Amino acid sequence: MGGGYRFTHSALDSSFPEIPAFLPPPSNSHIEADLQRINARLLYNHSCGFFGLLESVWYLQHNRNPGAKLADESMNQVNLYAGYRFPRQRAELTVGVMNLGGNDYRLNPLSLYEELPRSRVFFARARVRF
Repeated sequence: MGGGYRFTHSALDSSFPEIPAFLPPPSNSHIEADLQRINARLLYNHSCGFFGLLESVWYLQHNRNPGAKLADESMNQVNLYAGYRFPRQRAELTVGVMNLGGNDYRLNPLSLYEELPRSRVFFARARVRF
């Protein structure tokens, strides 16, 4: 079992003095966003090499922009993986489903986050160590 929490505060100040102030959009702006990421995982390893991983990642974003076009966002993505590790971990085969619920999201690009699948994605990976 495992888990984690990450908090990111992002802010962007922009100023375009060459643009007259009476023209829309405003030539000066200040944008802020807070992104919280909470993850929980449950991993099972069998002594013969088979393993399974269930992972849940919850994102909560609060945009602090006057007249914001993006609403606050809250979403959860569940990932499920199964695989086999060869003796001495020389190789690994993994298959799984990412975003099991098929949830889409509208996170503010001001906050840095890894690109997430917007729909259900089937996943396969083979690793070999020399």
